[in-house]
This record gives sequence, C-alpha cells and structure tokens, in this order.
Amino acid sequence: MLHFAVESAIVYLDCEFNFIKVNQTYAAIENVDPEYFTGKNHFSLYANEENRAIFRRVVETGEPANYFAKPFVFHRHPEWGTTYWDWSLQPVRNHAGRIDGLIFCLVDVTKRQQAEKELQRVQEELGASQRLSDIGKLAAMVAHELRNPLAAIKIATYNIRHKEPGRHLATHLDNINSKVLESEAIITNLLFHARLKQPHCLAMEIRELLQECITTARARHADARVKENVDLAGLQGVIVLADPHQLRELFNNLLTNAYDAMAESDGCLEVSATATPQAVTIVIRDNGIGISAEELPRLFEAFYTTKAKGTGLGLPVCQQIVRNHRGTLQLDSQPQQGTTVSVLLPRGGPDA
Repeated sequence: MLHFAVESAIVYLDCEFNFIKVNQTYAAIENVDPEYFTGKNHFSLYANEENRAIFRRVVETGEPANYFAKPFVFHRHPEWGTTYWDWSLQPVRNHAGRIDGLIFCLVDVTKRQQAEKELQRVQEELGASQRLSDIGKLAAMVAHELRNPLAAIKIATYNIRHKEPGRHLATHLDNINSKVLESEAIITNLLFHARLKQPHCLAMEIRELLQECITTARARHADARVKENVDLAGLQGVIVLADPHQLRELFNNLLTNAYDAMAESDGCLEVSATATPQAVTIVIRDNGIGISAEELPRLFEAFYTTKAKGTGLGLPVCQQIVRNHRGTLQLDSQPQQGTTVSVLLPRGGPDA
C-alpha cells in the first residue's frame, strides 16, 4: 500500500445539508475562503444523487457512513477528471438526543489511487512480459529437448530406407521406439506442469504409494549401481488425505533425480519416513554428485536444470505439488557428497 501525507477536510452541515462551517483544508479544494460556503446547500454546489441518498440515510437512521476511494467528478472543474476520496459522515445529536447536523470528513486520495492503479498496470505489464519470457524459454527448451530424439529417429529411418535393413532392422526399430518414448516423456512432463491444478484429495495409505514409486524407479534404472536402504516402517497403517496422482508425480521426480545424481558411480539411495498425528515426513537421500551453493537457489526456477538432459520442470512441479498440499519441501546438498530432500505433508490434507 502506498502512503501519502494528507490533511482532512472537515464540514459541519445541518440536517438539510446546508453548510454551517468548513475548515481551511475544505475551502482550499475550491481555492476560496471558508466563509464562501456558509448558508449554501452542499448538493446545490456538488450535485450527486447517490451521495444525497447516503446523507439522507445517515440523518434518518443515525448510523454513520464510511467510504474509501469513492470517485467524484467536480462538474465545475471537468479538467480535474475523476477524483477519489476517503470520507466519513457522522450524525451530530443535540442534548435531547435528536440529530440536528452532520460532520463530514474527507481525505483526497486521488494521487494514492492513481499511483496504485499505475503500480497495478506496471505489475500486469511485468506479468505479461514474464509470461512471454517463459513462453520463449519453453519454446527454446522444447526445441532443444526434442531435436535430439527426432534426429535419432531421422537417422534410423534413413538407415532402414537406404542401407541393408535386414541385418539391423530390429536395432533401428528399437532405437526409434526408445526415442519416441523419450519424446513422450518430455511432452508428458510439460503437460503436467501446464495443467497442474489444485489437488483432488482422497484418503490413502501413503506407504503403499511410496513403495510403488520406489519399485518403479528401481525398474527404470535397472542398470544403475545403486544400493537401496529403505525404511518405511514409520508409515505403516498411516492414512493421509492427498492427491495420489500428484504425490506419485512428486516421488517419481525426486527418486529419478536421486538416481540420475548417482549415474556416474556406485551409489546409495536412502528413503525413510516418520509420522506424527499431524503430518508425515519423507526423506530421500543420495550420495551422488551433489549441487553447488551457487546453483541451489535456482533449482526451483522453471526451465533451469543442471542436467545434460532435462526440462528444468521437475523440481518446480515438485515444489508446487507440495505447496498445493500445504506442505514444505527442503533440499540440502553438498558437491560430491550428495543431496537430501525432505518432504513434509499434513495428514489432514491442504485444509489441515
């Protein structure tokens, strides 16, 4: 919120809305002496049926009225355009308790309103610019990621067409199939990021889902030289309210990252979990290549990746999934020592 130093314009009116007294700030609005207003009717000078109805209601009900950034056009000064005012209208009672006047207080907030509108406009422009920038990054990333598998498919089809297809046909077809699957994975990741919505939560056993993800990751990295140390006893019988589709994507991404980090050497993957009545915590730890302190702050930026092959959307998707469930995701890493990811999820779902 923007703040400006202002003085209140104050008016004392009778019940017919005639001016009795105004202060210097009010008179300065029209650049006249305060005595100019005495005896004149407010709505003869400033005709406005909506405001007249408000004044009349305060007199009839005795209830004060307050408005913020209420627009008003001075018909005698069209060059001023639309002005904006914070104002209050308070009834004045005599010794018998009857209303015999009104105190009308105004603060000109036109500059504040204009500044806030300009700020909103600039923010919208920046948002549009950021969206265009993201689209540009997306287009460049898609072109880069799909160019390699498409090139491999092109070479394989050329070999089938122009060389001796019989001897190596199976190899070429396997290569084509592999690259098609790689392209599908890229597109699936992009679509999941684009379509990520608020979770559709179900009561589920999170241990079963996590074990399924570990089994899937192991099968996908069957050639990896990785030992597993998995302890999910803390989740035995634990029910959480969560979106199983989103959690599956979350754990698949985190486990894939762990395996990828240990691709160049013998590795050890540790998965552990604990539960309290309020939340569950899942910890995935690898002893892979780790991440530098300079790279860590950028890992959750869309399209930023430290991998030779990667969309840069995995961790941003993970972070958004955890936020959608009102949880937390913490990542700690040291180069050549490994990475630890801790995920905390409320057991009662996003509204817990």
